[in-house]
Amino acid sequence: MIDISVNELNKYYGANHLIKGISFEINSGEKVGLLGKNGSGKTTLFKIITGNEHYKSGSISKASGKKIEMLAQIPVFGENDTSEDILRSSFQEINNVFNAMKKIEGNADPAVLSRYGRLMEEYERLGGYYTEVRLDKICNGMNIDDRLRKSLFNQLSGGEKSRVNLVRILLRECDILLLDEPTNHLDIASREWIENALSDFEGTMLFVSHDRYFLNKFSDKVWSMENGIITQYDCGFDEYIKALQKDTVWEKVRKKARKKARKRPRLKRLSKKSLFQKIIPKFFLNTRSPFQSKL
Repeated sequence: MIDISVNELNKYYGANHLIKGISFEINSGEKVGLLGKNGSGKTTLFKIITGNEHYKSGSISKASGKKIEMLAQIPVFGENDTSEDILRSSFQEINNVFNAMKKIEGNADPAVLSRYGRLMEEYERLGGYYTEVRLDKICNGMNIDDRLRKSLFNQLSGGEKSRVNLVRILLRECDILLLDEPTNHLDIASREWIENALSDFEGTMLFVSHDRYFLNKFSDKVWSMENGIITQYDCGFDEYIKALQKDTVWEKVRKKARKKARKRPRLKRLSKKSLFQKIIPKFFLNTRSPFQSKL
């Protein structure tokens, strides 16, 4: 089953043609590492896929009914939001069901009781009875203590923001993850925790990373984005490096061949000149005529 399909996608920033007619498909459960220089359009592509950025032309389709979440390098939240507020925003759907239950609680009307029963089933299905346990467990694993949970998000360091935002996404239990440099600013313990968490993730993952270990561990495929175009390699990161080295070697061979090809016409012209200007004069200079006297 295809989770993400992109066809002939084009994106401009003014006169800058940032994304140039790219097309690709990502199947359910695939883990794709996306490489490219800063400014090559990787983050913009993620925003387009999540619907947070418009595009000029092309089409994007995502599997119906699947949750998609993006981990941004620089997340933006409200000025007065604490880490706790942001973490608990992951339970918005659960909270909505809980609030609906509270509104009709105690009403003995049969129709209301029937609705209350359905809400209870939905609340249980969503894991409403285990939200506190899940939240505490993940926060402990990512070293997010009470002080950090009560702090204003905008006052946190880069590493602290990354951890909080990552926990928020993991609590969402989504089906498709878009990760933009997920290991940036993380300490060793947090890196190990997120790697273990992602190892258990059975969904689809498209991620940007410059971390060789992370790429090796998680990428089924490696794609390279350059000059607005994506080149796809259906292999892991180590195999990608080998393929890249082969491409580099062959490119050198091709350049050398092209250089030789450009020189050939000139060499042919020079050969005629050499015959009359170099070889023949030397022949006459170095050869005595029979009519010459010997000195």
